Amino acid sequence: MLQEDNPAVRLLSYSELILTLQGLCKEKHSGVMIVISELGSTAKLTLEQGEIFDVSFGGISGNAALLQIKKIIQGKVSFFKRAQGIAVPHIDLSTSEILQVLADKSQLTSHQLNSPTQFQVANEEQMVVIEAILASIIGSVARIIYQDYKEDLQRASNLDALSVVIEKIAKQVLMAEQQKMFKQGIRDFIHLRGLKEQKSILNALNSAFQASKLNTTTLSLCISKQSVQGELGAVLLTKLASQLEYTDNLVGVVPFFDLLRFLEKTTKTGLLTIESKGKKAAIYFDKGVLINAVEANKHGVSVAIDVLQWELDTMSFVTLEQIGVAHEIHQTVAVLINSLQANSSKEGTQKYSKSIRGNLSSNEIQCAITKEIARLQNKKQDITPAELSANDIQCAITKEIARLQNKKQDITHAEAEYVSLMANAILLAESYDNIGAEQLFCRILQDHDDSYHAWLWLSRVTTNMSVIEFSLKKAAYIHSKSSQLADEVTKFTIARKTIKSDFVLRCPFCWMPVKEKDNECPNCFAGFFIDNAFFNKVSKAKTDVLDKAIDRYNDVLQRNASNSNNVYLLFYLAMAYLNRQYHQEGLAQLCEITNLAPENRAFLQQKNLLTNYMQTAGFISTPAQTARQSLARGRILVVEDSAVTRKVIARTLTTNGYDVFEAKDANEALMDISTQNLDLVLLDIILPGRDGYEILAEIRKIPHIAKIPVVMLTSRDSLFDKLKGKVSDANEYLTKPFQPDELLSVVKKYLK
Repeated sequence: MLQEDNPAVRLLSYSELILTLQGLCKEKHSGVMIVISELGSTAKLTLEQGEIFDVSFGGISGNAALLQIKKIIQGKVSFFKRAQGIAVPHIDLSTSEILQVLADKSQLTSHQLNSPTQFQVANEEQMVVIEAILASIIGSVARIIYQDYKEDLQRASNLDALSVVIEKIAKQVLMAEQQKMFKQGIRDFIHLRGLKEQKSILNALNSAFQASKLNTTTLSLCISKQSVQGELGAVLLTKLASQLEYTDNLVGVVPFFDLLRFLEKTTKTGLLTIESKGKKAAIYFDKGVLINAVEANKHGVSVAIDVLQWELDTMSFVTLEQIGVAHEIHQTVAVLINSLQANSSKEGTQKYSKSIRGNLSSNEIQCAITKEIARLQNKKQDITPAELSANDIQCAITKEIARLQNKKQDITHAEAEYVSLMANAILLAESYDNIGAEQLFCRILQDHDDSYHAWLWLSRVTTNMSVIEFSLKKAAYIHSKSSQLADEVTKFTIARKTIKSDFVLRCPFCWMPVKEKDNECPNCFAGFFIDNAFFNKVSKAKTDVLDKAIDRYNDVLQRNASNSNNVYLLFYLAMAYLNRQYHQEGLAQLCEITNLAPENRAFLQQKNLLTNYMQTAGFISTPAQTARQSLARGRILVVEDSAVTRKVIARTLTTNGYDVFEAKDANEALMDISTQNLDLVLLDIILPGRDGYEILAEIRKIPHIAKIPVVMLTSRDSLFDKLKGKVSDANEYLTKPFQPDELLSVVKKYLK
């Protein structure tokens, strides 16, 4: 701990020196920080109300001294306070920029450091942070959306101008809830980097920094559920632990005891700093081993036990090398916590366990006591073991035993809630609302750690590679033989070979992890938006994946009316059609999107690119041609519950000049048959509710439509099914899949 006007008692690592400097700046101190390196050289940093006014080292000062300070490996530090108002600026960088240079251990040349453009906006660079935050919300289409605002962002000369552009992006391209997430993401980034001045914010946004921090819900889940059949890999746990440093105050995010257990499972070396009612303490970990705890001038195991009972106000973790820290604690975290819980609950256990035991075994009673007291201790961290009175313990035991005795009713309620939450979470995932789905799956898994499907779905929606790996391993422990799991593991393995960062996007068609800048999925080979190369490579996309995506998106739109205005959901449906080479359907979706979002220039450009291609390829007929074809052909109803099959049939017929109507079930079919003056009905047999034979029977009962030709469509091809079709009142029986020419031949037979 740094003592004012006194040197540190041990050598501090370079990282600790920088953290000390950051702390002095944050607390707005005025004075001189002196660092004596292990080689005896001296560095001086002059502060005025938290701002760094001058830096000197080895007889040089200003910008050039920063290069020399970065060579320090470790040193002792002192800080001498003085009156404010006597420092004179001798360096032309802001405090944020100085800290940024010092924290970056990469080698910078003196030319780079003194260049006036080093910390200025470079027009050719992209503000990758804004684009990444936008992409995490709406997916890969963010890349073309962002281009419309790139110049506005680069021209922003101050913080007010930057805020105006960010507000403009939010209002013009995002829905209400998405706007909140986007602006909060920008605020979090600025806070995370400790940025205050508009110049520093613009510089950081223009850097190649990629924010990949987890949301607090997922972080808490990973920490509380890190045990799987003993342990997860140390490398994976350490990656997750590194996310802790992105959250300034972990109180309310992660239970204290869970965090300690988690850090012990990792190979992390660092310092957990905690505060409670004005008291400060530090808990040191060295490669996952708890080695010491310090509070004021006290240290050792007694301090650790005392700190475990605090009501915490703040809690934060930083990575630091523990050079010179004595190894005074030799008990594990679990031993300390268990001994603490045993002492605090002993009296209550003895007093009440016999009187309320009922027909429960002593082992069940003890499990109930341990579980409920642990819950009380971790509940918002507002109860510590020392504060558990006899009455607290009595209430805890009574409540938990009552829960055990009514276990059947509790399980029924829990199962109902689980089913409801899973249905909602999957709907969000299928709507490509990955952020909302991730939060809901995390909520489910806090109470249902054994839910294979929740872990599997979490692996599909999260945008963090470490969490994907974590979720897949948890799912594999529960159900290792699943073919769905095998597919997700294969996709993750492929992605891990090429993706080096933790931040990824998800393919809107197959959930494959993809790089932020990818235009195409490496798994299903589908393109994410139209560019100059899209129509040349679209034929290689996997049709089975796209057909499932089309059915999924159409089903979501039918189940949830609120999604009908979700332009990004509609856009990915359009792209699924276009990857499938259903150009008319894709164009119809893009026309609807541009009507819903007329101010979005990116969508208008996508529609124009498609229209130009279709005109060049001859896919768009003139109005006169369409009218002549319609007069020469006929009116056909396609009754099919699969949106993909329905669209394939409809496209084949419309391309050949027929007027086509579509229905997905019996009600829609009978309505159209009664009102549309049809010439032919193509009727699928397997439909939701009433099947095709029942609809056919209804048609034959109504005099004015009884003679309409009906061709039955089915994937059933057994001899019994064929005979049933032939003896029914259908005019023809066509087995799927069939070729377009085969379909047209049957249609022409009845519409001459």
